[in-house]
Amino acid sequence: VTGEQSGGEILNAIARVQKKLKLDDEAIETYDLIWNNYPQVFIQNKIPLGAVALLEKCLLYLKKTDTISALKTVRLLVSQMQKPMWELGYSHYANFLSKIDEITSLCESSRDEETGRWLQRINIIKDSLLLSEKHTEYLLFFLGNSEIMNMEPYRENYNHRHKIRINGKSYLFSMLPGKNYGQWGLIMDPGYILKNTIHHLILEKANESNFYWEVTGENGELLLKSEYIPEDMPPVYALFPSNLPSLSLTLYPEDSGLFVSLFRPGEGLFFYIFVVIVIILACGLFFTLQTVNNELYLSRMKSYFMSTVSHEFKSPLTSIRQMAEMLVRGRVPSPERQQKYYTTILQQSERLSHLIDNILDFSKMEEGQKIFRFEKADIIPVVKDIVESFQKHTADEGFHISLTIPEPLPDVVFDREAMEQVIHNLLDNACKYSGESKNIEVQLLPKGNKIVIIVRDYGVGIRKEDQDKIFSRFYRTGEELTQTVKGSGIGLTIVKQIVEAHQGEITVESSPGKGSIFSVKLPVSQK
Repeated sequence: VTGEQSGGEILNAIARVQKKLKLDDEAIETYDLIWNNYPQVFIQNKIPLGAVALLEKCLLYLKKTDTISALKTVRLLVSQMQKPMWELGYSHYANFLSKIDEITSLCESSRDEETGRWLQRINIIKDSLLLSEKHTEYLLFFLGNSEIMNMEPYRENYNHRHKIRINGKSYLFSMLPGKNYGQWGLIMDPGYILKNTIHHLILEKANESNFYWEVTGENGELLLKSEYIPEDMPPVYALFPSNLPSLSLTLYPEDSGLFVSLFRPGEGLFFYIFVVIVIILACGLFFTLQTVNNELYLSRMKSYFMSTVSHEFKSPLTSIRQMAEMLVRGRVPSPERQQKYYTTILQQSERLSHLIDNILDFSKMEEGQKIFRFEKADIIPVVKDIVESFQKHTADEGFHISLTIPEPLPDVVFDREAMEQVIHNLLDNACKYSGESKNIEVQLLPKGNKIVIIVRDYGVGIRKEDQDKIFSRFYRTGEELTQTVKGSGIGLTIVKQIVEAHQGEITVESSPGKGSIFSVKLPVSQK
């Protein structure tokens, strides 16, 4: 075959046949040939064959469950779109980005560290693409609203100034010669510059140097002035620079007689009243700004909470949907593998259910509508059930959760479901922030007239300045290691509110890199 177009189209057809025959490895090799030899060939409405080959390779790697190879290929495709390697129409560009998002969403269900690193690299390039997209939209808007400007001389073209009219509105065009060739210039809206720039600058200087002022136009009309203009003070006149609107500035020195009179005997009372009023206004402004700042901070935290929770819901739902689809379509022939998929679907469903319970309980506690059903019972079975459930679900990830109960313990008055949620949240946090260590210890100890539940991990730890804040709603520490872990920021808030409703207390001991110890102290039931 001679010619790139024919060669690329034939190889693309061969790859499609290989896919239908389920010869995945051969199809990947064919798409490699297309990428290496015919990346710039366009097919069907100017779709780049190189981009098609990379996208198809990603899907084939996912079919082979080779997540890392799929992500490497996605990163190559996104980086080529960033350069850009091809001239893509908007519809093709949007379609490729949509397919890339689908692939990365499927890969997010994997929690291994290498997958996370590749997803992060891809997201960095995608963010850069979005910036370029916004820049392109801005340029298109500029071009769509541009028009030819007819310049008319302004004061006989004095200092290269012209007047222009755009959409019926007057503008000032100041043009100056360049160093070598051509000219450069500024298009200015005189009214905007006067009110938003010149006015503020004059006020700033007037406050520093104490003078009165007024600004007049080219025909002597008054445009701006200070609140007070003295009648018996000789003024000083100044013209604006030649490349700005042709305006005049008149300056008057400030008369200090008003302030002198405030300190005269019998007249100083007005000055002190003025100072008191200023102090009251300043305090009011300060508290108003504090209130507004707190509201804005809470609003940002709520927005971040909604974004994080949506992402938390998306991960288990994606896993459930993907595995259920494979089971429904009969793509899992092995009974052992089917059982593994059923187990994973159950685990992800339990995770989703726990997320929903957390949000509902948090909402009820915030509104003061949470109802606890206290009963006197042995707390040991509750702790054992949660620990055994966590050990079973996290065994595949290498976690070892030990439970120590040194002696029989007295009964405690508690709400069973609420206490299960406390222990579940603490163990979930211990697993999330375990870092390289996979050992978690749970202890039940008597201490005076209290029962202490201790959950200890050997993970990333918490800085001392953050230990009092982690129980606040939506708060998450700013360390890089903890920010990469998914979470809603309400788990420990719920824990603290439940423990306090049981007349107990929760404390934390931690240091970065050495892990954390959370202790829940519950009062023993009095006979």
